[in-house]
Amino acid sequence: MKNHCALAVALIGAFLASRAEAIVTVTSSNGSVVQNTFDAGKWTIVLQSTDSSSPTIFDILADFNDEIAYVGVLANNPGQVTILNIKGANGLPRLKSVDVIERIPPSTRDVWVNELITTGDVGDIRVTTIVSTDVGGDVTGDVVLEFRQFGGESSLISMNVAGNILGDILCDFGSIFDLQVEGALGAPGNHSNVRALNFIETLVAGDIYADISTIDSGNAGYSGHIEATTAMGGTGVFEGSLQTRFFFNSDPLFEQGIFVDGFFDADVRIGLGFNTPAQMVLPLLGLSRTVVVNTENDPGGWWNAPIKCGADGDPNQVVLVGPFYTNTPDEFGGGAIGLAPFRLHGSACEPAHGGTAMTPGNGLANPVVVRHYGPVQWDSAFDSLTVETRTAGSADPWIDLTFAFDFALDVNLRDIIITPSGGIGFAAGFEYRIRPVRTGLGALRCQAIAGNPLVGVDDPGNTGYEYMFTVLQGCATDLDGDGNVGSSDLALILGSWGACPAPPSLCLTDLDGDGNVGSADLAAILGSWGPNCGS
Repeated sequence: MKNHCALAVALIGAFLASRAEAIVTVTSSNGSVVQNTFDAGKWTIVLQSTDSSSPTIFDILADFNDEIAYVGVLANNPGQVTILNIKGANGLPRLKSVDVIERIPPSTRDVWVNELITTGDVGDIRVTTIVSTDVGGDVTGDVVLEFRQFGGESSLISMNVAGNILGDILCDFGSIFDLQVEGALGAPGNHSNVRALNFIETLVAGDIYADISTIDSGNAGYSGHIEATTAMGGTGVFEGSLQTRFFFNSDPLFEQGIFVDGFFDADVRIGLGFNTPAQMVLPLLGLSRTVVVNTENDPGGWWNAPIKCGADGDPNQVVLVGPFYTNTPDEFGGGAIGLAPFRLHGSACEPAHGGTAMTPGNGLANPVVVRHYGPVQWDSAFDSLTVETRTAGSADPWIDLTFAFDFALDVNLRDIIITPSGGIGFAAGFEYRIRPVRTGLGALRCQAIAGNPLVGVDDPGNTGYEYMFTVLQGCATDLDGDGNVGSSDLALILGSWGACPAPPSLCLTDLDGDGNVGSADLAAILGSWGPNCGS
């Protein structure tokens, strides 16, 4: 057990030693209990302690392969604390399973599970404190720690599970010190809820399918070490979400942050900053969802801790450090990390901010994509951006063309997709300036952030960011508009081989205009292969 767990157990031991102990041993015969019956192959045990001046300890020592259907504690005496030890007889972990352990409603006094050892499954646990559990099978029910009367937290100090946890872990009046699951926490498409009021210090599992929070319980707690690892026997998946205020870990054995060996498919929301020595370590191309830093919109919120996609020493590793980065989403998995208030992710826009786009026809074939570091929102009845144009290379006044375009928010909530609402759209020979609306109902704001602030600007004296690019006339064989005729253009030809589904004027891969994509079009691609259409 870790240092803080050992300290907690020592304190509990001192607490018990200082008081008279009423010990009841429950085996296969009746003890000083309300009920101890055997039916349908399982035991039902109901306990009641009457000493209001000192804790009562119940040792439930089971024989070989015993199964317990129910352990209930009547705990209503003022000043009463009931301590449960449930394990095998003669110091051996012979107990097979326990279906339910609970403080019987409407009991209001404290019930602690001091020690629980099984070779098989455990179902629901509803008590006020869990000190130590070693479950040899699955936890098939919910673990709920209820309000503790005698002061202190209603906490889970240590839980080790050899199998899976299928239910929820709810510590709404305390903390989770150490939760380790060799199998999976939750299941694909059926996430467990894991909540703690103050903190989750260490959570390690073979796979995590869970929505984890230190915020939902009415407080803003922190997290220490969250890990999905193949070392536990799982595949190292983390699917779900994590909401926490910041990262901190007092245990020197565990690093601060999130560590995932396998597929990472979780949204992360961090209330304040994400700062060193915390870090996130993910697999290559592992950042597929959104990490949002400073959801509380604190002026002091900062992000300077690394997010690593790929192991140290891997030449393909991508390391993202804030508050901005130029890596595009396809380099690290398609997701994003953003410090609120979010800004324009210029290098990831399509076309890139400050760059050029080539078009073989009158206008760009693909929509323009305006990307941000985090999720944004606006009233969809209004325009969120302004689009202006002027002749490329000139100092002419900008002309407002916003009316000629439609704006839609992508499903990832970070990208605004701009498409022409009529006409030729983004035309060759012109440069374009796109800026956010910052007043009124159409104002572009940060989503999932306290107060929904306006999108950020790089220059405080600016009225908004400026996303600019130029559209140039390219050759007809540069189908993707990158200024080069190459493998991607060839793939477009081969992918649309055969009869053109649209009129020749709208079918860009029908280079000779005969209504069919075939050998003549392929020959045109190969004949202009290379930069600048092979010139």
